[in-house]
Amino acid sequence: MSSPQQGIAFVVDENLLRLGRALTHLRRDIALVGQEPISDLLPRGILDSAWIPIVGGHGWIMITNDQRIRTRPAESILAIEYKLKVIHLHGAIGMQSAWGQATRLFTRWEGVERQLSTNPDGPWWMSIRRDRVQPMRFEPGSIDRA
Repeated sequence: MSSPQQGIAFVVDENLLRLGRALTHLRRDIALVGQEPISDLLPRGILDSAWIPIVGGHGWIMITNDQRIRTRPAESILAIEYKLKVIHLHGAIGMQSAWGQATRLFTRWEGVERQLSTNPDGPWWMSIRRDRVQPMRFEPGSIDRA
């Protein structure tokens, strides 16, 4: 018997709730924090330090707008330890409409696929910017001025 989480490849952070809801209707391999089928593992309001081991441990890729995970010591150390893979929508995109967020992600999806094919294992951080995709590293304790 298969688990309800089988087949999930991507998890959308609740800071991109509207985008996450749309993506779960477009692809069966995307789940949203706080929603079935992962709500028991990743309930709404879960702390970064709690979800990082779960998402990384399952080999899932987190789609988020939270840039501090990459440099905050506790989170970035966990991310490295659990081989977390992150697709980060860079900048003020979190304040834009779900359509604006989706457009940013879809426009750069080829870069996402390339990252997955060349680096299937984590840890890695992929910054999806307005004009490019920028691979980055987790840097515990550094200041992210990007």
